[in-house]
Amino acid sequence: MLDWYLALHLLPLLVVLTPVVLLTFRKWHWRFVDLLGAVLPGLIWLYLIEVEGSRGRSLSNFVELPLLAVMVAALSFSKPHAERRIPAPYAKYAFLLLTTSAAVVLYLLFPPLDE
Repeated sequence: MLDWYLALHLLPLLVVLTPVVLLTFRKWHWRFVDLLGAVLPGLIWLYLIEVEGSRGRSLSNFVELPLLAVMVAALSFSKPHAERRIPAPYAKYAFLLLTTSAAVVLYLLFPPLDE
């Protein structure tokens, strides 16, 4: 069941992130941390749902995962700019921290929806 929920994050992320990668191909070098920064927010959001259990969240809240994918893709535009301002080792971890914190903020700000 977790695979279907994660697909709600990964499929929109793939569709939205592909043009971003093509537009910033020369400026953005993919590293493992960058890939982790794209996938980990969805896993963190699913973990928060699992920790909360059935206390108010329903299947209607899974609309947040495609929204999170769009947020991660939008944040990825800032990575080449950040690498010019910040040394590259710190920029890649800043991107990871920014995307994972976006998952937590989206989880906290989005109210529980009725079924």
